Amino acid sequence: MRILVLAQQWFPDYAGGTARVVRATAEGLAQRGHEIVLIAPQFGEEPEVSVVNGIEVRRVMRRGLLPETMTDVYETRRAIKALGLRKFDLVLAHHVACATGALGLNLGCPLALVFHASPFREARHRRSTGLTLIEQWRSMGVGSLLYLQERLALKHADQILVLSDYSRQLVLKTDMRAASKIEVVGGGVNIEMFTPTPDRDALRARLGLNPEQQLLVSARRLDGRMGLEMLLAAFRELHNHNENTRLIVIGKGELLSALELQRDQLNLQGSVQFVGRV
Repeated sequence: MRILVLAQQWFPDYAGGTARVVRATAEGLAQRGHEIVLIAPQFGEEPEVSVVNGIEVRRVMRRGLLPETMTDVYETRRAIKALGLRKFDLVLAHHVACATGALGLNLGCPLALVFHASPFREARHRRSTGLTLIEQWRSMGVGSLLYLQERLALKHADQILVLSDYSRQLVLKTDMRAASKIEVVGGGVNIEMFTPTPDRDALRARLGLNPEQQLLVSARRLDGRMGLEMLLAAFRELHNHNENTRLIVIGKGELLSALELQRDQLNLQGSVQFVGRV
């Protein structure tokens, strides 16, 4: 098959979970013998067109002063039109803005949407995390546009792929009529990279970790919707029962200062460590 992949993020240009899913699935499809053309945002000095592990990567979506919410729909349409008469068997869109941009172009093939998250719900939640009044007004305007994009993408997609039952419920909260189009496709794990070490004590010694401690690790963005405030509160309860526990939080985000303050208020300075991006 010839598959056109549309994405607002591409790894390693953007070091996030969605970007890694975009790349890993595109490479997997290419390894299966499919012809993959991927449209992604421009990035630094990277060439606009290159071949990466059998994927034709076209970094042609322009970014400027306006929010991506407003520009990426147009930029997706422009990038697809620039392909001219090239025909595809499937369009695979990883974001609602990209899916919306592909609508109405009469591409003559099905559109599959990978629903990673609900952008308008993320924007709404962010407004509850202490933004300034100006930022809240901006977020409200962007949120309305995100909601419209999400509705359009879910309505017109021929197939909706989600990573979990939780994401499936988010889709249904926006459009119950999409139920018959949803397919749950769980995320994969690179078991060559993420596999238990045969000598855990040696590894802990190399990392400077107490081999006797019970170690908890969280790896995620330090954003409000991730529930890290509840994790710290729960860890405090655990630590009250067993002081031989330690929590390491991996990742960066806008809540770092607030989470560090919460840790200190809970008197967990020696048991909770924020190590940034690893």
